[in-house]
Amino acid sequence: MIEIRTYLETSDERLVEIGSATEAPPDENYVEGALELTVNGVRIIDVAMGDYIDQLWSYISDMVSDLLATGSADTRFPETPTTLSFQRQGHNRVLVTLEKRGERRVASAAEDELVDALRTHGAEFFAVMTRLLPQAQKSHEAALSRLLG
Repeated sequence: MIEIRTYLETSDERLVEIGSATEAPPDENYVEGALELTVNGVRIIDVAMGDYIDQLWSYISDMVSDLLATGSADTRFPETPTTLSFQRQGHNRVLVTLEKRGERRVASAAEDELVDALRTHGAEFFAVMTRLLPQAQKSHEAALSRLLG
């Protein structure tokens, strides 16, 4: 089971789940937020790992594309020393790994379930961001296109 939640930081520094966001981020160039990713009960990414959420989702879009094309993908978070990786393991399984300052979190997921969940939540994220920051529509559409293949 894959669980994903995306949060935007508001002007008063609260985290609001993306589906409830109604105001544009305070700084359109540095969109603060957080992502929660739980894979089969293992919390891979949590809200304490907040970062530039628009950039992180863009990087994850590239990861999905790379995973499907080559069987592996990795990225660093935009502003923190954190690495997320996907590695195909046998028939329809992906090893999801996060490494941060010596800490390592690992879980295995069905590839189709992982990709579907990332595509669904990424599409929601980019749709909301396009509504909140219409001036960045082209970059959001490009990232969405990479995510959806």
